[in-house]
Amino acid sequence: MLTRSTEVLYFVGFVVIDLMAVSGLVLFLLGSVLILTEAFRKSKLWGLGCLFLGPLMGLVFTFLNWNKAKIPTAMWITGLVLVLLVFFKQQLATQSGVVL
Repeated sequence: MLTRSTEVLYFVGFVVIDLMAVSGLVLFLLGSVLILTEAFRKSKLWGLGCLFLGPLMGLVFTFLNWNKAKIPTAMWITGLVLVLLVFFKQQLATQSGVVL
């Protein structure tokens, strides 16, 4: 049986993991949309390339247009890192028998 303080710590862990996952997804999606928007502002071909070729073309666009795309790219990378951290943390917790 868990003590009250342990239950509170588990609850806080759930909340932190959920906030990280949601924040990561929001940042990832917002960064993606902003990169796509900047690509369409540059030209329709860049926009269509980023839309249909995904992250690869987005990274090429970012490197060639760093001044306009650095903030959306930082958002995209931060979101990706947060989502990956949550994913790997959940995988480690599942392997050790603790599910958060």
